[in-house]
Amino acid sequence: MRTAQDGIRWAVKCRAHRRDGELCRRWAIRGGFVCSKHGGASPQARRKARERLVELAAYNLLAALQDGSYYH
Repeated sequence: MRTAQDGIRWAVKCRAHRRDGELCRRWAIRGGFVCSKHGGASPQARRKARERLVELAAYNLLAALQDGSYYH
């Protein structure tokens, strides 16, 4: 099962590069890999980020149900 520790993190830095070649230092949108300035505000990026967050929540819920740590 995938969990937040398996590669999809809630808070990551933007992966885009600035004009001077340095990495952008802004936070990426939740579930995304770039900040709003570098394309994270586009509809397709927001949709994909939302899909990743839903997928991650589903995996975490299934993992919790399988190991018995989920209380309803």
